[in-house]
Amino acid sequence: MQLKTLPPAVMLAAGLMLCALPVSGGEHTLDIAPGADTLSTAITNAQPGTTLRLGRGIYAGPIVIDRSINLIGSKDSVIDGGGTGRTVTVAAPNVRVRGLRYATREPISLSKTAVFL
Repeated sequence: MQLKTLPPAVMLAAGLMLCALPVSGGEHTLDIAPGADTLSTAITNAQPGTTLRLGRGIYAGPIVIDRSINLIGSKDSVIDGGGTGRTVTVAAPNVRVRGLRYATREPISLSKTAVFL
């Protein structure tokens, strides 16, 4: 059996097409419904690069973000810290938190902030 080689122009075109393909790194978006443990469970199960998108409603906190994810909300997404002080603790690099409101029942201080980095 004789192997045939492709012309250089075809090999170059194929290589360029492969370079244009998106790289899969677990990057995807999950819509999370409000509820008691939905957000903390979603964070626990999220792969690095995942975007967790929160809709309108109240999400139970406090939460700890211990992996590189994106947490995106709307103006009607609220994380309720339950009166514990820190509502969101970011404990990982490359975390993006955007578009959320926070509720806490304690006075805010440096050790008890809504979001702790």
